[in-house]
Amino acid sequence: MNLEIVIFNQLHGLIGKSVCFDALAIFFAKDFIWFLAVLSVLIYFLYRHQRRPSKIFFLGSGTFILSYILLLVTQFIYFRPRPFVSLKFDSLINILPQNPSFPSSHTIFAFVFALVVFFINKKWGILFLVLASLIGFSRILVGAHWPSDVLASILIVILSFYLIKKLLKSMNL
Repeated sequence: MNLEIVIFNQLHGLIGKSVCFDALAIFFAKDFIWFLAVLSVLIYFLYRHQRRPSKIFFLGSGTFILSYILLLVTQFIYFRPRPFVSLKFDSLINILPQNPSFPSSHTIFAFVFALVVFFINKKWGILFLVLASLIGFSRILVGAHWPSDVLASILIVILSFYLIKKLLKSMNL
């Protein structure tokens, strides 16, 4: 059996044992991204004096745009069905089955917020990285993504963040 299917089954197998755990998984997989976005804006306004606001803006928006472009290109090149489609079960959240699984847009957006907050303030950034990881993990738990979808998404954001940061440095921003 495929190692990824084994890992997915182990993680997804945690669902259905506790109503509270399932509700938390659904919340993190579906709605928590909005809380993370609002909190990121709040952190920006609280700590923008520690870094140049224009650099934070360009780093955040550049990372977001490049990550999203890489997401679209990856999905265009490679279509991967979602786990609930491949393994024939009902996902805990409403997702269109025809949408590709690879990579995870929720994980990409969560890690964009997390890395930008980490750039602004390391202590808050660590918390945001943990919260972004919970979003990615929850996307696996509810059956929306495979583990490699989440890992690829994290790599896309790290690459985008690094390239945008390097570009801004070369422009003296």
